[in-house]
Amino acid sequence: MLQFLLGFTLGNVVGMYLAQNYQVSSLSLLSVP
Repeated sequence: MLQFLLGFTLGNVVGMYLAQNYQVSSLSLLSVP
């Protein structure tokens, strides 16, 4: 459970970082399960 929470938080942080520095399309590619 903790590992999932950490991965989810890291995914959000990386997604936000990419959204700010790159195109939104990069974020959508990373969010694909």
